[in-house]
Parts: sequence; structure tokens; C-alpha cells
Amino acid sequence: MKNEYFLKAQERLKNEFGLNILDDLILDSKERVFLFSINVEDDIEFTVMLGNLEILGLENKNKIMLSELLNYFDFNNDYARVLGKKEAFKQLKDFFLENNKAHKIVFPILVNNKRYWINAYQRPVSKNSKINYCVFSEISKSMSNEEIAWYNSHIDPLTGLYNKYTFDYHYNIRYTNENLHVIYLDVDNLKKINDTYGHKIGDQVLIELASVLKKYETEYNHFYRIGGDEFLGLIFMDEIRIKELLQKILDEIMKKIFSDEEIKVTISIGVVRALQRKNLVDKADKLLYKAKNQGKNGYVYEIEGE
Repeated sequence: MKNEYFLKAQERLKNEFGLNILDDLILDSKERVFLFSINVEDDIEFTVMLGNLEILGLENKNKIMLSELLNYFDFNNDYARVLGKKEAFKQLKDFFLENNKAHKIVFPILVNNKRYWINAYQRPVSKNSKINYCVFSEISKSMSNEEIAWYNSHIDPLTGLYNKYTFDYHYNIRYTNENLHVIYLDVDNLKKINDTYGHKIGDQVLIELASVLKKYETEYNHFYRIGGDEFLGLIFMDEIRIKELLQKILDEIMKKIFSDEEIKVTISIGVVRALQRKNLVDKADKLLYKAKNQGKNGYVYEIEGE
């Protein structure tokens, strides 16, 4: 059934204002491409209905396959940096494969060394659910500051490490991964350092400690400042390798001279290897205090449930 309001509006715009409702209003934005998509074997084919793929930096043609579009995905963005590059890519691919509801996603592509941010919207066509209606909008101008703000919300401003919010996110998506270890560490006697030398020096100690921890981070192994002098780590290594890592960190901190005051700093660490994966942060925290009770400047390692 045709929409009577659309027809009336179309006629009025044409007669009174000399406007074409499609070209001058609906499609006036030069930052959008309208497409429909269908499944083709193990791929998805997007066909352009209106607009031009050149606004996305792509070749001007009437069709593009999902596999081709995914080849342009820009992994080097702050969203993928926090989510994990594999997770970000999977999230994007799953978005297009999940064609049973209306939803949208924002993602970057890299074409000829230029990044284009795309806001993609898709929904199934009600009369034929095998076909999806899609709109790709180019939103690079608005995304630059938004990307920076989003990334900063996941970072501890003093140390540059990820914050507690990011720890919770990473833990929730990775806690089932193999060789999961949760690390809880803090600075021995930081209160005394603050009281003796001032909080500015205490902050410098935390910054220097973070610089050591950053050396041992990878795409999935990270440390997080959760407040004060307390840090968490999510590390995916076997027992031998993580014990080697812990000793390297302890040794490097011991050798380091903090500030012009030539302050020597030590840290204590509690580490739990996940088996049951229950209350791991609390368990690592208890092991941290066990390390302190054993004389500080060391670590206590336990396997959960043993």
C-alpha cells in the first residue's frame, strides 16, 4: 500500500518549491550510499541503489562483496586497540552476517592510506527477509574527536595504562581463554614515600612503575591501574613463562632509581592461575597480602583450587 502522505508531500514540493523529494531531500546528503545485500555462497553481495562508493574511498562500481570490504578494515584504530583486533574484526563480520534485525555499527576502512569511518545500518526487508536494506554513511569528520574521547575513557590519565573499566571489559570477554592469570600488585610503602617526599614524587613512582609494566604488554596481555598504587594484570601464559615475567618485573623495579631523590622502590605481587574462574581478583588480592606478610618485594603464585 502506497503512503498517501508521501505522494502528497512529493506533489507539493514539486509544485510549490520546485524540489524533487528523492534527489533534493532524501538523497541530498553526499555522504551516504544506499544498498541492498544478499547472501552469495559464503559471502555477501552489496548492490548500490543510490549514491556512490567513492565517498568511502572505494572504486565507483555498482557492487561490492563483504570479503572485499573487510579487506579494507583498518585494524589500527583505538576501538580495535581496546577491544582487541581479532575481536573487532569478528564483531564487524558478525554484524553483517546477523541479518535478522535492524542494527548499526561504526568501523574504519583504510583506502590508499586514508582512513574512512563508516556508519553502517542494515535491516531485513519485511517482504523478503533474504534481502537486507543497508545505508553506509561517511562520518570521518565527527569520529576523530569521538575516537580520542572514547579511548581516553579507558585509560588511566596518570600512568597511561588501561583503567579498571577496561579491566572489567577485557576480563568479561577473555576470562574463558587458556592460561588465564590474574595479577594483583602494589608498591611497598608508597604511603611512606608520599609522606616523606610528597605526592608529586609518589606519582612519579607510579608513572615509572607503569613504564616497566608496559614493556611486557602484548595485544592480549595487559596491566591496569585500578586506583592509588594498586594494579591488576590479565596475562595469558603458562606457569613457567609467567614466573619468569614476574621475576623480570621485580628485578627491574629493584634496579630502578626513582626521581632525583634516588628512592629505591619494591613491589609485592599476588598471582592466581584460573581454573574455576571464580572471584579471581579477590584471590589475587589475598595472595598479594600473603607476599607482603612474607617480607614484601616478591610474589606469591597459586593455582586456583589447589
